[in-house]
Amino acid sequence: MRGEEAKLAVADGVQALKLVRAHAAEWRIHPERIGMIGFSAGAALTTQVMLEANTPGLAFAAPIYGGPLDPDAVLPARLPPVFLAVAQDDFVRGNVLRFSEALQKGKHDHELHVFTSGGHGFGLIRQGTTSDHWIDELYWWLEARGIVGSPSPATSQ
Repeated sequence: MRGEEAKLAVADGVQALKLVRAHAAEWRIHPERIGMIGFSAGAALTTQVMLEANTPGLAFAAPIYGGPLDPDAVLPARLPPVFLAVAQDDFVRGNVLRFSEALQKGKHDHELHVFTSGGHGFGLIRQGTTSDHWIDELYWWLEARGIVGSPSPATSQ
């Protein structure tokens, strides 16, 4: 996805976040806990939406086995916490690792999980590998930030 297609996809992602935020009370969603998760191409979209200047505040972003559409994307000064997950035998591993390095260099809050195996697109498929548990890692990461469950004392102040 390049050029005009990418711009339209990012605009759709931003609009989706605005829609969720506008209906948060009606849908019984806490407006400070809205995040975005995407897989593969959806991870690239999640990342680009997070980097977009017009994006309403995100509580978190979780691009799973994917990263920015533009590997030379400039990271803004402020980003939400980012959860990254990829398998060592995934062909996009290098992109995810470079994105993690850029986040580290910019001192952005992020967590990287590189699983021994699982390939590209491990999702929720049970393969008998450590990547089977990425969803647990994501949940614990969100819980530690008070995004799921009851807010922790550290995050509710």
